[in-house]
Amino acid sequence: MGSTRPVAVAALGEALLVLRAPEGHTLESANNLEILLGGAECNVTIGCARMGLSSLWIGKLPNDPIGWSLVRRLRAEGVDTSGVVWAETGRIGIMFTEIGVYPRPSRVIYDRQMSVGSTIRPEDVDWSILRRVRHVHLTGVTAALSESARRTVVRCAQEARAAGATVSYDVNHRAKLWSSDEARAFYELLSPYVDILLVNTDEARLVFGVGGSPNEMLAALYERWQRPITIVTLGERGAAALANGEVYRVPGFVVERVNRFGAGDAFVAGFLSRYLTFRDVEDALRHGSAAAALKMTFGAANHPMFRADQVTHLVRFGGTQDEPQGTQARSYAVER
Repeated sequence: MGSTRPVAVAALGEALLVLRAPEGHTLESANNLEILLGGAECNVTIGCARMGLSSLWIGKLPNDPIGWSLVRRLRAEGVDTSGVVWAETGRIGIMFTEIGVYPRPSRVIYDRQMSVGSTIRPEDVDWSILRRVRHVHLTGVTAALSESARRTVVRCAQEARAAGATVSYDVNHRAKLWSSDEARAFYELLSPYVDILLVNTDEARLVFGVGGSPNEMLAALYERWQRPITIVTLGERGAAALANGEVYRVPGFVVERVNRFGAGDAFVAGFLSRYLTFRDVEDALRHGSAAAALKMTFGAANHPMFRADQVTHLVRFGGTQDEPQGTQARSYAVER
């Protein structure tokens, strides 16, 4: 269950400066914007740290006050930032967001083209850092940014495998960044190095052409790539996984959603934190679903704000006894 390696989870990706309209405002109406930290891989490392695992973020940032601020925020959440690559020129990627209130949807606008994070190259990273890492998490968001980013993601997976670390890959498809065909071709290249594949039902259909029930999706994905663990997240219906020839299925949790951003990353953090500790897939799925549900109840940030004991409590006992009546509560495990 334990490990002699000092870092349990490392993630490589792009950190984003998130500029969010204040509560009750839209990007059009706001006179000022809140400053937050964003990025899928940042979210995962923060979530793992909050769940009690040592975590490390690897990425490229501008060597300026904005870059320093994002590093400070990561460190404040307990994330090791010794993998940061500093760039003397270039700009940070920006994510503009507004939180929707039913029936008005939330909105996100990206300004990340030619950002410093998207220019990361394999030669920028000191890969010896992975010798002290137990598990490496990667996503399709970073791979979609540029050709050099794709090469860096592949190199990271290769170096992780060479160093004896396991690898997870969240497809996390962004249609605005690349096509389904490009995303599928990239995973074909990366697949031999992946131990845990994470995909939601929309991605299974759009990227991999896989339909049917969750069990049928899992079977088709396993038949094609035969990864040790394949996970399909099911939105409000929970999540399912195929591992060691067995299918595991867990339901969602009732939650009154405040902020959906980062829920999928919270699922990954909840799953990895339990699986890497106890090697119990079903238990890890439950903690992933609980982490995603709890993430959506916090409006202060896009990254996870829960504590490990809150996640465990939700898994064991469900919702609190004083749940509000007559609210628009919904059942969620993951929303991407």
